[in-house]
Amino acid sequence: MKSLALLFALVSFSAPNFALAGSATWSATPATNDWNTAGNWNPATVPNAQTDFATFATSSVTQLSLSSSVSLGCMVFTPGADSFSLTTVPGRITFYGAGVCNNSGRTHLFTLVGGPPSQGLGSL
Repeated sequence: MKSLALLFALVSFSAPNFALAGSATWSATPATNDWNTAGNWNPATVPNAQTDFATFATSSVTQLSLSSSVSLGCMVFTPGADSFSLTTVPGRITFYGAGVCNNSGRTHLFTLVGGPPSQGLGSL
């Protein structure tokens, strides 16, 4: 029994540190511009599920990129949010809900680079 408890403790402490998907707000002071870095969000999780909301307000980093694909219910820009720029390849973001909800009164730029054009509605 002690061996099993010790093994569990070793595995728990040596396991990689990762965050599960969940709704989150882009940090006011993120470490990088990578959407897929959990530490850039509050709480430290990457919005990446059909019901998740990715919320944007003010931030020192407003030019974002995605290093892997995500699914979202909605991307929300709050009133007074900075103007953000998101660069990605076609089809990297798929929306399952409202899509982009811009309450900021500002223009946001979505740039698709390389790859085939996105097919159908609901994805960038």
